Amino acid sequence: MKADRDYLETAAAKLRAAGLEVTVELALGDPPSEILRVAADAQCDLIAMTSHGHRLIGDIIHGSTIDAVRHKALVPLLVVRAAG
Repeated sequence: MKADRDYLETAAAKLRAAGLEVTVELALGDPPSEILRVAADAQCDLIAMTSHGHRLIGDIIHGSTIDAVRHKALVPLLVVRAAG
């Protein structure tokens, strides 16, 4: 979890340097449920996520966090393809 926290803080620092307001929260549990919980608790206007580009079989094997979030989100969802 320390490596995950470090990664998030590094990414947040880059966004803050670009003038954006960024909050970092690292949660344990079911990813779609936790994303939706954090978004609701923080009263987010938008959920932004990156996609690894799995297709049908990959989604079946790995599950689709984005799919689960998009069906239950009460705010818009922005999906961006993750850098290779």
